[in-house]
Amino acid sequence: MSDQVEPHAVRVARLLASSPEAVFEDMRRAAEGRRSLLSTALDEELETALGQRREPLIDLALAQFGTSRAVVAPLLATGLSQAVRSERRCSSAWVKGGVLRKHAVGLVPVAWPAA
Repeated sequence: MSDQVEPHAVRVARLLASSPEAVFEDMRRAAEGRRSLLSTALDEELETALGQRREPLIDLALAQFGTSRAVVAPLLATGLSQAVRSERRCSSAWVKGGVLRKHAVGLVPVAWPAA
């Protein structure tokens, strides 16, 4: 795009119609602009609309580059709860697998409680 500033309404329409990859790239560039003190923050209404698309890459872009606490906080909370559930499943599988292997070679008594 040229050095001209894109009108807000045009940017909103473009992002809402863009592919998840294009939205991610736009949000990444906007975040870089914010770091260099050029304000290109998305507005909360646009971030909310993008979040309603339920595209994993757009959700990642919002979580990583979003500026709206109301949009970003639930995404981070969801990601954290999914990570914790995933860790518990993995840990549980490892523990159960370890107990089963130890039982098979006689290191755990037969009366070991099943988890």
